[in-house]
Amino acid sequence: MHRKMANDRWKVALRRAGMPDDRWHMMHVLRHTAVSAWLSAGISARAVAEFIGDTEETVMATYSHMMPDDRDRDRARKAMERFFSRPEADPASASARRDVP
Repeated sequence: MHRKMANDRWKVALRRAGMPDDRWHMMHVLRHTAVSAWLSAGISARAVAEFIGDTEETVMATYSHMMPDDRDRDRARKAMERFFSRPEADPASASARRDVP
C-alpha cells in the first residue's frame, strides 16, 4: 500500500474516532514510536534500519538518544541478577537485594 493511501485511510479512521487529523496523529508518528521502542529495548540500529527501510546512519542521527548506553545495560543486568539470585538466610539482606537502584 502506498503511503498516501495509508494516510488517507488513517485520516478517515481518525475522523470517525473524533480525533484531529493533524500531523501529530498521522501514521509517521507510529514509525517514530516503533523505532524508539525497538532502540530502547536494545535492538541494533542496523536491524531497525532494515525494519523501516532506512540507513543505519539516518537511524543513528535521528534516534541515538533513545538507545540505552552501556551503563544502563550494566545496571539492568545487575538488577536482574539481584532479583533472581538465591535468597540468603538473613531476611534483611534478602529484602535489600530486591531494591533496585
